Amino acid sequence: MEEPFMDLYKPIEEPRSKYFGKNYLAVYSRKLDRVVHFFSILEYYNFLLLEMNHEVITFCEKPKQIEVLIDGKWKNVIFDMWVKYSDGTEEMQEIMYEHSKVNDMGKLPESVIRKQNWCSESSISFRIITEKEILSNRLLISNLERLAAKNRRYIPAGAEQYLSILNKELQRYKTRTIKELIRKQLLPPYEEYNYLAYLYYKGLINMNLEKRLLDYETEVWL
Repeated sequence: MEEPFMDLYKPIEEPRSKYFGKNYLAVYSRKLDRVVHFFSILEYYNFLLLEMNHEVITFCEKPKQIEVLIDGKWKNVIFDMWVKYSDGTEEMQEIMYEHSKVNDMGKLPESVIRKQNWCSESSISFRIITEKEILSNRLLISNLERLAAKNRRYIPAGAEQYLSILNKELQRYKTRTIKELIRKQLLPPYEEYNYLAYLYYKGLINMNLEKRLLDYETEVWL
């Protein structure tokens, strides 16, 4: 059986002309330490969920191309995303809009079925993700986009001393607002939001990003 994971770390390169008229986004990923490329705003939003999720160890956009027989013709199809989680599990993701999920016959597109079959034969999970899941909370997406931008190249040099006192504060009071943490000088001066973005990215704190736009009243806890 073909080894499914051996070539999933490097994206398949495709010419932008192939996606003429579609969104094109290129953004630096701190988790991958390289620029990632997307031809769909939905794929970009999914990237934000992966980039800022500390349980995601790594991922790769357009990780693999396979040749499949569709309507009597051999065609190349490319997976949208490969993800590896901290518990060791891996999955291929198909990112698509809900209206494209099934055809007029109520079935998955043939290309998606072929990808699904390949994953089954290769013993790797396959998941279809639509905007219903990715955009189920637009507040979260907006906050993650802001945090990812702040975290992108932030180096917490000299900020290590703050983690210990921040932990003690949150262990004592359970929850604190960003305003309270700043008032008590528990965050690096002039780098408060950058530092919080970094700690969230590392999975060292939680914030109520699903309930309000990131601001002074955002709650922080361990």
